[in-house]
Amino acid sequence: MNRRAWTLAACSVAALATFVAPSALHAQTELRIRVVDAISRLAVAFPQVEALGRGEDVRGAWVASAGGVLDVTLPDGTQAIRVTALGFAPRVILPPEGSEVEIALDTRPIPLDSLVVEAAANGRAEFSARRERGSGVFLDPVDIQTKIKYRVTDAFYDVPRVRMSFAESRNGFPNLRSQLGAGCFVYRLDNRVLRDLPEGSAAWDAWPLSMVTTENVMAMEIYRYFGEVPPELRHQAGIKDAPCGLVVIWTTVAW
Repeated sequence: MNRRAWTLAACSVAALATFVAPSALHAQTELRIRVVDAISRLAVAFPQVEALGRGEDVRGAWVASAGGVLDVTLPDGTQAIRVTALGFAPRVILPPEGSEVEIALDTRPIPLDSLVVEAAANGRAEFSARRERGSGVFLDPVDIQTKIKYRVTDAFYDVPRVRMSFAESRNGFPNLRSQLGAGCFVYRLDNRVLRDLPEGSAAWDAWPLSMVTTENVMAMEIYRYFGEVPPELRHQAGIKDAPCGLVVIWTTVAW
């Protein structure tokens, strides 16, 4: 082969390599996706996952399981992954380098016909509606006035299957543990969820029960394990990966 032929062959190989390289970078990828609530870290049920190409054209779409888990094969040319779910803000991420990825979604109000559905401040109505279902322990204003004498934790003294341990107390406040389920509690003060902080921090030692004055408490809802928590509150009843019980404390502000 003469020099000209060798030159043409080399150019052809180089051109072919240039042509093939981009498609190799966007080859199909096997990926396991887990979608969770950004706050509770619990699974988001039935989220929709989309593979986006250039210009956000949809190259593939799937619906994950009730456990928020989905195994997909990202098609060629996937530039991003978009995840949407009812009651959560959409999130777009770049395709990960590994074979597994956890995608956390933030909650947001649901718009309905020019209205925005948000957490209601009518504690009395929420309390009454959930008490009629019969799941959990409910302390109404009469119970609260009768039971609470010195501190908010007085309300838990005779709640079945709730253990109060002064041996584990911090700053004079007993540690509350359930004898059902995982044993842990998440606290919700009116419409604000207060999650347990790591042990050893000053806030964990006292908050939340030591920060609520007895005069302000109107009612309580006590769900001793995850199975007792009403479906609409279950996304709040978790610390990291632990499904906990939930204590809802209603104050004069929202009652």
